[in-house]
Amino acid sequence: MIYKKAEEISDKLIKIRRDLHQIPELEFEVFETAEYIEKQLDMLGIEHYRLAKTGIVGIIRGKSDDITLLIREDIDALPVTELNDIPYKSKNIGKMHACGHDAHTTCLIGMCMILKEMNLNGTVKVVFQPAEEGDGGALPMIKEGVMTNPDVTAAVSLHVEPLAKVGTLLLRDGAIAASPDEFTIIINGVGGHGACPEDCNNPIIPAAALVSQLKTIVKDNSIEETECVVSVCSINGGNSYNIIPDCVKITGTVRSLSEDIRTNIEKLINDKINDVVKRFNCTYNYQFTRSFPPLINDKKINDLVAGAAEKIEMFDKIEYLENSPMLGDDFAYFAQCVPSSYFKLGVGNDEINNPLHSPYFNIDESSLSLGAAILAQIAVDYLGNE
Repeated sequence: MIYKKAEEISDKLIKIRRDLHQIPELEFEVFETAEYIEKQLDMLGIEHYRLAKTGIVGIIRGKSDDITLLIREDIDALPVTELNDIPYKSKNIGKMHACGHDAHTTCLIGMCMILKEMNLNGTVKVVFQPAEEGDGGALPMIKEGVMTNPDVTAAVSLHVEPLAKVGTLLLRDGAIAASPDEFTIIINGVGGHGACPEDCNNPIIPAAALVSQLKTIVKDNSIEETECVVSVCSINGGNSYNIIPDCVKITGTVRSLSEDIRTNIEKLINDKINDVVKRFNCTYNYQFTRSFPPLINDKKINDLVAGAAEKIEMFDKIEYLENSPMLGDDFAYFAQCVPSSYFKLGVGNDEINNPLHSPYFNIDESSLSLGAAILAQIAVDYLGNE
């Protein structure tokens, strides 16, 4: 019954997604997007309010507030120039929904369309969150009270996956996303003329040695490579062919699937820098900046999601990932508060299969009704409705 309702609103969902796709906005500055969502909720008669500047919380009240499911989807875009030749191409130059947040938002609005006509046993809190791609909007919304009034007892979120075909649902018990931390290393030497290296202490030399050793630091310390990734992503030092620079700056990212590994690798990197740089009589500054925590799924809520998918015949494949993607998502903060499930919805086909964050990213729009249906079915099952 739920998927049939979703099919009936399929054309509406496609229009909503295309409307949103044309007005991508960044981080917390999603004003037009927020107003569009609020108009949709107003038309549905769903009460709503704002948190964290442009975050929106809608409440679908049932018979009781004792059990409340939070469903969160992100609404911000990326600083990417769209290269798709489509009639609903981004109108905002240099901004694009290249991670599918327009689809996420549409699926959540579609779920509201389905649930508003039902007499639910409990409450559903729908959260449209800004800034997932930036500093993170989840934690500000939590600090401003999104988990209370009524108190949330579980949470779910879907994310599109263009490399999986429509009809596929991807799950993983335990860690499903990593902590997307970053590091900055500045190695200080003594600059001078390139013709007289004996009068200098070239920081490029220890920098080169360090980059090589950071590449293997995970394996060298017997950490599973499926549990942690260290990537050097930039190295900058000097601006002339004949001038030895005073310093070199190295930046990169560390992805960890547990807090223990996260803490350990932060120290191991510092120890490695200290060992390498001191051998070359240089000094250094090291900064490890923590971002979102690892995202940990709860098995019971995952089982609920899988059970909901099995009731929707259009899902022909439920796949459990052996290894976690090393992407990060600040839904992790919600998962720290209550039992949660973060799952992937296949939106690709043989022709639409460009990866997330690509300027050619797009989705098979038949997935929108499927996304709305699975969110609605999860809510109905969690709240104990027939």
